[in-house]
Amino acid sequence: MRGYFCHEDQEASRNARHSPVLARRIRRDGCGVRLHRNQHLLDRGVEDAARRIRTGEAQKGGVTIAEFRNLVCNSINGTGSYGTPTSTLLDCSKLTILMQSANTWADIGPQNCLSGGNQTASSGTGTDSLASLSGAQTRRVLMTACYRWEVAGQLPFLKLGNMSGNGSGAHMYSSTVAFVTEEYQ
Repeated sequence: MRGYFCHEDQEASRNARHSPVLARRIRRDGCGVRLHRNQHLLDRGVEDAARRIRTGEAQKGGVTIAEFRNLVCNSINGTGSYGTPTSTLLDCSKLTILMQSANTWADIGPQNCLSGGNQTASSGTGTDSLASLSGAQTRRVLMTACYRWEVAGQLPFLKLGNMSGNGSGAHMYSSTVAFVTEEYQ
């Protein structure tokens, strides 16, 4: 049954090209479920990790941007730690975090996960302090996580990809959370 579902291998794509029945089965049973599941996992991971910023835990703990990205990945998997990503559900190397903060909402604008058809790079560098992006207490924070799902490019007949600019045909997920940090100091 492996070739009948939306797995990250070429066999499913190759088999589906020759069988309209198989193509319908992949659409119905595999990729549609994965699209929803991946979006849900990303949303959950972002919300769980953002709570650490909202309460000031991450800023007071001196968390770096790389550690926060690991936290998002680990929240997806359910461990919720700053350590090395353990997520087997999503490939954390394909995750970028965009973050900005300001004193008023008017000073913050939405950020796009795609730039010229390619994935936008994360805000800051991995060794930068998270507090340099999230700011201090009572700041408005807008955080967007972007995840590049390569499987969509391997099954082009399903037309799931939205990253045509770089030729990969991958699908870009995004999850955004906006909040005001609490008074934590």
